[in-house]
Amino acid sequence: MPPRPERLQYLIRQYAANDCTRPELVELLEIVASSKSDDTLRDAFETIWHDITDAECPASLDKERIFHHVMTAESTSVEQAPVGEVRRLNRPKEKWLRAAAAAVLAISLGGSAYYYFRTTPAAPVKSLSLAHSRFKNDVLPGGNRAVLTLANGSSIVLDSARNGTLARQGSTMVVKLDNGQLAYKGEGHDNRQAADIGYNTVTTPRGGQYRVVLPDGSKVWLNAASSLSFPTTFSGKERKVILTGEAYFEIQRDKDKPFSVTVNKMTVDVLGTRFNIMAYGDEATVKTTLLDGAVKVLSSGKAAVTLAHGEQAELGQDGEIKVRPNADMDETMAWKDGWFYFHNTDIKTVMRQLARWYNIQIVYSKNIEQGFYAKIPRNTNLSTVLKALTLTGSLHIDIEGSQVTVQP
Repeated sequence: MPPRPERLQYLIRQYAANDCTRPELVELLEIVASSKSDDTLRDAFETIWHDITDAECPASLDKERIFHHVMTAESTSVEQAPVGEVRRLNRPKEKWLRAAAAAVLAISLGGSAYYYFRTTPAAPVKSLSLAHSRFKNDVLPGGNRAVLTLANGSSIVLDSARNGTLARQGSTMVVKLDNGQLAYKGEGHDNRQAADIGYNTVTTPRGGQYRVVLPDGSKVWLNAASSLSFPTTFSGKERKVILTGEAYFEIQRDKDKPFSVTVNKMTVDVLGTRFNIMAYGDEATVKTTLLDGAVKVLSSGKAAVTLAHGEQAELGQDGEIKVRPNADMDETMAWKDGWFYFHNTDIKTVMRQLARWYNIQIVYSKNIEQGFYAKIPRNTNLSTVLKALTLTGSLHIDIEGSQVTVQP
């Protein structure tokens, strides 16, 4: 006997909100497994979706795009299993249900999250189980936080400093602007020799980010747990900065004064361009991704490559450089544009990003071999991000204080 439409709608809503009891979950899985087609599920989801009025749907949420994406997802018949067991689902149908549930959740969260799911088939899983999450507390997202260390060794906490002039460094004024930005403004030519020019350092903590306008007008976006050291004025015939962590650069062109970034055992030589460097110590490779212009990437092992538009250089621990011709720009630029973007991303890579942004510690009980697909705003609380991940894969996640425990 087919389930009553209102009962199925209730179960889908419970599933989307991660509030299914165990009996409700089993009931929903049995309905999905026994369905000869997706028509019943699609009708229930469509009813829920159209119950949401335009006034309730935030402008930031592309409702029609999500609806079209879910409703056109492929589906196949379910596999057979012994009577009395929860039947195993083929991947496309499972992904369709997760996508539908996630879309409902996006609305229930007030449009604070948008989830991207791939619908092409992947390796089948043994079961579709709703992850149980126990959040004893929540964690706020990071923000514009950084410390400026001046040439004389004194420090200024930028997030608590007032807007306006913070210091004078030679002929350069250090000014804090609004919207998390630090600017260096010169007052004429600095006649000091390069050896006499002081260096400043901007350091972001875990849970921080900041923007810097360098003395030559070049712009730098610093990601969490990163630092940028640079002279208070670019004298001489070159412009050099030192990076740790991750940053996105928009460099002012000056053919007579080339720009270079030193990071770990690598140097990136630039004339004028837009590019991103990811060089965290806990990542396996250093990635330089070119969005516009041209850069040369050199390693201490004497390897060197010149990147063209859309290419990405990966520097391994062996000093060798590999070039990817078609880099995923959405993935590369997500952090700078205010997003987490995961495209078949393994759980440890996902969690390293979350750890840096939310200043949390990650504990794994077992190895998890699964790729995750999601696009989530970085300005959301940690619980929202974790709930999205539980909808894209079978996870059990706990938050207690600053520790997050992840297990399958």
